[in-house]
Amino acid sequence: MTIDENHPLLLQMLAELHRRTGGDLSASVSMYDLGAAAGIDRQGAQEVGQALIGAGLAAIVSLSGKIGITAEGIAYLEDRGAAAPAREEGVRLGAAPVVEPAAREAVEVLVARIKTEAGGQQWPFEAFSELAADLRTIEAQLASPRPKAAILRECLRAVRALLDRNGARGALPRIDALIN
Repeated sequence: MTIDENHPLLLQMLAELHRRTGGDLSASVSMYDLGAAAGIDRQGAQEVGQALIGAGLAAIVSLSGKIGITAEGIAYLEDRGAAAPAREEGVRLGAAPVVEPAAREAVEVLVARIKTEAGGQQWPFEAFSELAADLRTIEAQLASPRPKAAILRECLRAVRALLDRNGARGALPRIDALIN
């Protein structure tokens, strides 16, 4: 079986992974259980699971076959209408020096969405390089056990300005909701 990003079983298993984890980036489920829910055998579940991991839509959690959804996986489902957009109303970076878990997850999903949207456009080299650097800074902060709200806020402001100047305005309302 050849599995690519448009294969119906890939979307079905990813949607089931999202449902079972509740979109929690730290939760995991057996790829074999997901396959069983989709009505495919163990070998098929492994192939689809590996395709999810290879596409960056899921992450391997254990060698026994547990996988977790990634921010890219959530954005992929949202783009295809297979998952409700993450509830970001009320989720803000806040005034605390360190970002809360809900805001951290919202930023992770937002970064995945920005990468998807920006990748589909023609960008001047300098603007794209600046965007990539700002996104790497955001990802570096998110990798910290204590991501700093002030750094994330400033990077998101810079990203917002770049997106606005280059006509990629799809993520602007989400950025505004997080930083305001």
